Amino acid sequence: GVEKNSPPMVSELRPGVVRVDFADNSVEEFFVPGGFSFKHANNVIDVSTPEGIKLDTVDVDALRASNTEATKKRDGTAPGSKEHAEAKVVLEVYRALSQALKVTV
Repeated sequence: GVEKNSPPMVSELRPGVVRVDFADNSVEEFFVPGGFSFKHANNVIDVSTPEGIKLDTVDVDALRASNTEATKKRDGTAPGSKEHAEAKVVLEVYRALSQALKVTV
């Protein structure tokens, strides 16, 4: 568990789901491609991420098509090239998103 008034902490976020529990007991889940969380001494947590996508708004067919394109790009570029590395990062994000949605791409 988290100790009361523990020291501030920064953590890296990998691609995955951030769950937000609201005061009215509603819950929303967002997929984030990465970012950072900042836990303050008063147990407040700030999340900094370039974007968050509500899981229930993801178009699975578009995800599959984008994954296919990124796979073609990865396979059509030289290992070690910038384009190859970029395609591998994109595929990692798509894989994490598909796992969060419990679908295959």
